[in-house]
Amino acid sequence: MSTPETGTASAPIAVRLRLLVARLLAYLGYLRLPAPSILPATGALVGIYAGLAAGLFSNLIAAFQLIGLGVPRLWHHLRMPGQYTVTDALTHAPWHLEYLAAGGLVASVLLLLARLIPSGPEGPDASAQEETRTRLRVIAYLIIGGLLLFYPIVALAAVNTAFGITPPSGLLSLLDESPMALRPIIAGLGGVLIARILRYAPEARGGGLGQVIQAVSRTGAGVIPTRVGIIKLFASAATIGTGGSAGREGPIVQVGGSVGSTVAQVLGFTRRDLVVLVGCGSAGGIAASYNAPIAGAMFALEIILNEFEVRVFAPIVLASVTATMTARALVGNHVAPHSFRFESTPEIGAYLLLGLLCGMMAVAYVRGMENSTKFFTGKLDNPVSAWLGLQSDTTRTVLGGVAVGLVGMLVPRVMGSGQESLEAAIHGDLVWQVLLAAAILKVFTTSLTLGSGASGGTYFPALFVGAMAGGAFGAGLDRLFPGATGGASSYALVGMAACVAGSTRAPLTAIVIVFEITNDYTAILPLMVACTTASALCTRLLGPAHDPNSLIAAIPDRPVSEYMSAAEPPVAARAGFAELREQLLRSAHGVVSLIDDAGKLSGVAILHDIQELLREDTLSDLIRAQDVARPPRSLPEDLDLSSAREQLEDWELPAAPVVSRLDPHRVLGMISLSDIRAAARAELARVHAAGGAGH
Repeated sequence: MSTPETGTASAPIAVRLRLLVARLLAYLGYLRLPAPSILPATGALVGIYAGLAAGLFSNLIAAFQLIGLGVPRLWHHLRMPGQYTVTDALTHAPWHLEYLAAGGLVASVLLLLARLIPSGPEGPDASAQEETRTRLRVIAYLIIGGLLLFYPIVALAAVNTAFGITPPSGLLSLLDESPMALRPIIAGLGGVLIARILRYAPEARGGGLGQVIQAVSRTGAGVIPTRVGIIKLFASAATIGTGGSAGREGPIVQVGGSVGSTVAQVLGFTRRDLVVLVGCGSAGGIAASYNAPIAGAMFALEIILNEFEVRVFAPIVLASVTATMTARALVGNHVAPHSFRFESTPEIGAYLLLGLLCGMMAVAYVRGMENSTKFFTGKLDNPVSAWLGLQSDTTRTVLGGVAVGLVGMLVPRVMGSGQESLEAAIHGDLVWQVLLAAAILKVFTTSLTLGSGASGGTYFPALFVGAMAGGAFGAGLDRLFPGATGGASSYALVGMAACVAGSTRAPLTAIVIVFEITNDYTAILPLMVACTTASALCTRLLGPAHDPNSLIAAIPDRPVSEYMSAAEPPVAARAGFAELREQLLRSAHGVVSLIDDAGKLSGVAILHDIQELLREDTLSDLIRAQDVARPPRSLPEDLDLSSAREQLEDWELPAAPVVSRLDPHRVLGMISLSDIRAAARAELARVHAAGGAGH
């Protein structure tokens, strides 16, 4: 029983606690989550979804393989279940309940914070508070959604394991167990299923990477519908699972990009941040597909975004890390050590020749897919092509599948993604005859699969072709000079990088992905020589129009008025520094126009120029906008994009106002270097999609 004294003493404590809680709640009203502050964390969440997509995709492929080619195995397991049943697989599955505990806790805290943020009166503060609440809730729901997806995928993986399929491998063993004549039949039936799935999103046909690049490139766009990504995931799983020759990375990159695009829109991010999140999804897709986080980051920076700015680096890297960790939790850590031998310096000459060989294979690969697409769509000048052009999408996809199955009757290693065969090649387990046949026929079957209208990636088949060609080249050298070279396995590793470098013209990503596989620094010199040689050869033979990194050559000959973004609200030249700072921070390009008292353009202000003054609040009353402005710079509306790029670089400006030709003081919009790069990437993607290369 408390005494009067203790009651009196406890009263101030209770009052202080109430005051403390009230102050904390009041401080929550000042909590803000601007896009730059949460961009890295959001990128990490997008990476998690890319990892989930990779895990789901691998297990969907395994499920299609079991249903299509594994009927004898399914029947055997159902009639005579062995010691390891589905129940056992589910019991011993890696459920990772710690993810549920940690994710649930973080999501609960975020939802609680969103609920506790007080609502103020109507005005800027109320709008900012509502934005903060929305962003907290969206991040929490993303965490909850990830958990809801994770555990069903774990269960699906356990079921596949119970039937002897461990993604991403398993197709070759099923082909050996099933009748040979079943291969073209299953591939043809797969064509029917693929065509039906793609009816819901015809744009999901092809490789996927070109669509992501095109979406990112378009000024004011960057939007990738989630529906297209989901349809592509299932269509590609059906393609590979029924024996079609395609890669795994395209669908995962597209799903990751669509998640990033959707999240950015819901969070109210600017287009620049939206594009970064699309890049995060793409980086996560590659990282999760190949268990190579560094290569995933390089892929997004070099191929998708084509920029290496500091602001995009952190979210891209975090997305690659979280995607890799998520995929490892779902499908395991399949990085097996690969030994690399580099015997002597003169052997560099052999790797130079390998780069030339793989460059030629890459040219054949790109040309093959272009011509196959034209063949199946009736654009080649021959009667068979003309007949195919009159057929339905289903008929073309079925015929392509049957043709792949017929080739697979002779060389089954060219069916599916080819993961098991690639592993065998880089371990030196295949003879040169098999390596050579697989390299040539993989180009043919991939062209048939994607050219006929099926869905899947093109990156992994290029790795496959390079590994087989490199292995055959290395085996031949070993016969000519026994013990003097690194052997077939080392040349297979370098060959896979060289072929990808040639077909994508992205040698850095190719070098990094194989370096992560070997984890051996001695491979760097051969990789650099072969990859740069293959890339240079492909650029020379295919021309810049095929080169996704030759942006300058691809800038369309169009006026800036067609690609400019909306004009930023101008700032008065005599405005205070605080007003200028706020406008610059809100601007899409970090550039705003200054106008004088007569409303005429008097200068431009750049965010980069005032970086050191942003935290100097004491200077706000002393500095005017005109004090930190550059001379007035503008571009006429009818100036072509190439000339605009040269002018911006001469002025050292990231963007400039676009003005009317009739009235140079009337600002119509803004054009930036990123807008011009976007126009060039869109043009490349258009040419790429028309040619059917699908990268």
